[in-house]
Amino acid sequence: MLKRMILSVLCITFLMSLSAQEFPIAVGTYSQTYPEIAYNGENYYVAFVDKRTGTYYYGFYGRFVTPVGDVIAGETEIVPPHVAMSFMHHLTWGDDQYLFVWSRQRGPTEYLRDTYARRLNADGQPIGGSFMVSIGITVSTAFIRTAFDGENYLVIWQEGMPTQEAHIRGQFVSPTGSLIGQNFSIRPPDLPANTAQIYPDIVFDGTNYFVVWDDTRTGSRCVYGQFISPDGDFIGDNVIISNEPVDQMLVQTAFNGNYFFVIWADGRDNPNNKSVYGQLVDTAGNLVGEHIPISIVEANNERSWPAVGSNGNQFLVSWEQQIYRGQSAGFLTEEERIKSEAAGIDENSRRQIWYDVYGRLINADGSYGSDEFPICLELYHQDEPAVASDTQDFLVSWQDSRNQNQYYDIYGMIVEGEESSEYHPPRNLQAELVEINEIYLSWEEPLPSVHDVTAYWIYQNGELLEVIDDPLILEYQTTGRDNGVYSYFLTAIYEDDTESVVSNTVEVEVILLPPVDFSASAEEGEVLCSWLPPSVSRALSSYRLYRNGALLVETEETEYVDTEPESGMNSYFVTALYDGMYESISSDTVSVNITGIGGDDYLPSTFHLRQNIPNPFNPETKICYDLAEAARVRITVYDLKGRRVRVLTDDYRQAGEHHVLWDGRDESGREVSAGIYIYRMDTGTTRQERKMLLLK
Repeated sequence: MLKRMILSVLCITFLMSLSAQEFPIAVGTYSQTYPEIAYNGENYYVAFVDKRTGTYYYGFYGRFVTPVGDVIAGETEIVPPHVAMSFMHHLTWGDDQYLFVWSRQRGPTEYLRDTYARRLNADGQPIGGSFMVSIGITVSTAFIRTAFDGENYLVIWQEGMPTQEAHIRGQFVSPTGSLIGQNFSIRPPDLPANTAQIYPDIVFDGTNYFVVWDDTRTGSRCVYGQFISPDGDFIGDNVIISNEPVDQMLVQTAFNGNYFFVIWADGRDNPNNKSVYGQLVDTAGNLVGEHIPISIVEANNERSWPAVGSNGNQFLVSWEQQIYRGQSAGFLTEEERIKSEAAGIDENSRRQIWYDVYGRLINADGSYGSDEFPICLELYHQDEPAVASDTQDFLVSWQDSRNQNQYYDIYGMIVEGEESSEYHPPRNLQAELVEINEIYLSWEEPLPSVHDVTAYWIYQNGELLEVIDDPLILEYQTTGRDNGVYSYFLTAIYEDDTESVVSNTVEVEVILLPPVDFSASAEEGEVLCSWLPPSVSRALSSYRLYRNGALLVETEETEYVDTEPESGMNSYFVTALYDGMYESISSDTVSVNITGIGGDDYLPSTFHLRQNIPNPFNPETKICYDLAEAARVRITVYDLKGRRVRVLTDDYRQAGEHHVLWDGRDESGREVSAGIYIYRMDTGTTRQERKMLLLK
């Protein structure tokens, strides 16, 4: 009774987030469980497991719900009841039909499971028979998910258990129900064989699929993503979304036309009881902002099994929350045990308390659109929420045991969302390096609006670069750029001079290649320097030779004799000049010792940080430095955003020449990505830094 009174007060506090009361969607004999929702442009379709013919018979049924929360009379039988356990299902809407997918036990007493699919028409009626998707798979499949790219469906699943080095596989399915090619691995090629990929999810952004999961490559379960083209090709490297040194699991994602929102259950606040966190990711795989704490665990009341949906603007995150330590249910159902085991969750941690369903709105920029609010606070268990949107409001559905905790029913609630602005930004900005150092940008039109777009504004590194006055033009190519990282985003300008919010942000790194095979040798007090042209020589106009960091000569030749080198150590490198104005990164640096009169041993006269050798490099490079006197020296590697990558040395050194090696790894021993890095020498009295290029 006390729980009801407390939660009634909470319900009044958050009632503004709900546009209607909860309502039953499927109530019948025995249990209805595990709702999944898809919106077809007119109504929601809620699919669920139904045991109407007995607790050991699993069928799938569906009910339509209008955007205002009215349950449409009648139901559809998706898959007839069968004694082989069937659940862990999903569905998605294509152009004019649904694809329904699920995991099915191979026999009544067979533990192993396969992936099945069935097409449904717009009325939820089956088209043809069920068919197996996971052809040739010998281990068990779980957590089946699917998305539609405008032509075909991509079905993905977890293959194997966490203790069996689980990994993710995918299979393309045509709208006619034909398998396209063979199923394929969705696994980073450098992932160790003993690393388990667990609990995948998938969404299509209009150009590529984005698959998310958690895996154990760092020792903890961390969150990753991978872009996949509609042809099944990997796009770029896998995206590190969260690698906190704690377990992060049960990953889900949604897309709002601009950003992905990835959510998960996270142990950073309490390793034994999870919170819910999220992260925005743009279509280039860049993390936008920091991790967002959606709901933090309190009083050991865990938040778990989160779900997320988008209305094209906001995201709604829903989760099941431990709310009250009541009488133990004493056991898990068989499907609950299988699902927990497949997700790598200790089954003994579940069903010892009651669960309620909560939610929170997150705005398109990652700010909070609401406080946390309860969606259902009835007695016993409300759990396994699912979320979908009609492009404005959201339907949340869950399984509910309020009927004396005997059987589950399916309930739902409409949650009000905030429509996206009528001033939409350009979509899916892409960038590509062309013509050595020019950048080609392309994008898609904004979502439809009652206002007309009149122009696009292009921003480079936060500053306005160009105005495109013709809204039919959806591309732009820059002139040449110097070495560096360039960041771009767009806005749309509307007829009333209103500027939209920004599009997704993309980054492009320009690396102008230097001459190769640079050498320098001393003979009779002179130094002969020679080199070969860079591998790409379009628009190459001349070379610049440097001695001790200062420009010595600009020449069109590939050799030069320095007739007046300085006494002592001389360091040389050469660069290439393109189009007469764009200078490459430096070649390898070569040091030549010019012995002074009397042949005295050389000691540096200054503190000097030399160019690394070789440069570019892979996998290792040598960093040399000169000390005019004894000093404590710290050599540190940074990325171009100023983030420390690794401290190579931090120790006392005598005067003279020294060097240190870098093997392209960070402090944790992990290989870093290719690109430009900065290395810095600090001696307490002087600081010098240079750039180096790691190639892969």
